[in-house]
Amino acid sequence: MKQVSWQKSVTQATPILGAAALSAIALLGVPESAKAVNLGSDYVLTPPGDTKFDFGFDEVDFEGIPLDPVNLGLADTVIERQMDIDLVDVDDPKTTPIEIVGLSLRSVEPATDTPFGDGINDVYVTLNPAQSSTGNMFITKTSENGGTWGSVFELNAKAFFRDGDETVGTIEINKEFESFNNPWTHQPNPDTVLVDEMTGWSFDPVKQWGFDPGMGVPVPLSRPAGAQTANCHSPGAPSCDQTEPLRDFFLSSDIALHETADGNTHGVTGKTIPEPSTILGSAMVLGFGALFKRQTSRRRKQLQKA
Repeated sequence: MKQVSWQKSVTQATPILGAAALSAIALLGVPESAKAVNLGSDYVLTPPGDTKFDFGFDEVDFEGIPLDPVNLGLADTVIERQMDIDLVDVDDPKTTPIEIVGLSLRSVEPATDTPFGDGINDVYVTLNPAQSSTGNMFITKTSENGGTWGSVFELNAKAFFRDGDETVGTIEINKEFESFNNPWTHQPNPDTVLVDEMTGWSFDPVKQWGFDPGMGVPVPLSRPAGAQTANCHSPGAPSCDQTEPLRDFFLSSDIALHETADGNTHGVTGKTIPEPSTILGSAMVLGFGALFKRQTSRRRKQLQKA
């Protein structure tokens, strides 16, 4: 596929403060909580309806399949913010490098008119282990409680086309995505999964997808516990960061939409605990892979009869 190389530049202003200004800030008692966002990971869910990839023969709608429901709830995508940043001044954007380290998507409906198998294929997407998916996130403080964020990153992924129980083809996805003016907050939503510094995670596609992608691609991955995997840096605190300093970062919008120059989209939400909670219980009993595979099998039969 054609690789998109289109990027919006972001200018970052660096304030210069004299000794007098610094003394004034100290006298005013600016809280330490307003000064930082720790490095960490953002765990997000891809709901159906906002994620579309155009493969040339068909535009396919995607939704997420959880990476590791025991440790990450319903999160299907993980973004690492790889550097601590200071946030002293309002409306002064700061930059941290990011990497997409987890991705588990599947088509809402089977793709049609594909060049593989019978032309009606379920499609699964995960990261390409041969190419990192990296970029930058731009975080701005607009109040003591949070602010706005944007990001630009290159997604290097692989789509696996399935004909029943067989992988019949793959397509690489190499796209630059961007998103701007999304809200964030120091305080997590009540329906956000909390990952502290004692929690690691792993993604096993056989367990979660119901099949091994194969094709010589070593998809299984894991992340050891530590500050980088955490989105909650105050273990045991009811809302992670109610103790000083406030330093955690959470998405606070229903949907943050990432887009490419040619119209592909990936919409995510930080709401990674399902409502009602019985959804998670029933899905774990069945196994996420088996549950989605059963639904897809029924839809494939409907399309073949049409």
